[in-house]
Amino acid sequence: MRGFKTKIRNKQIQWRAEYLPEINGKGRQNGGEYEHVLPWKHREHGFFPDTYDSLSAHLKEYGIQPHTGIHNLLSSWVVCANFYWPFHIAEGRALLKEQRFSG
Repeated sequence: MRGFKTKIRNKQIQWRAEYLPEINGKGRQNGGEYEHVLPWKHREHGFFPDTYDSLSAHLKEYGIQPHTGIHNLLSSWVVCANFYWPFHIAEGRALLKEQRFSG
């Protein structure tokens, strides 16, 4: 498992360098600084465009505490939010309706 985790962490570090070159510095989490963790003020960049604002508003409206590691590019909470949240809004539900699956 350790090899897989290292491989995925390195992929996220490469992704960050390619797609977020303007964000400098390591992010802090659990008392350490890491390249695969975004600085807290840039946490929204780990989400697909338009997801962070919409999801944040929903969490605030219902008094739901977001995961404390939302600035970590390895966060499973963020991966799930990026995958499932778009289906919470009308455009995402319309996309699901368009799909036809054959058995």
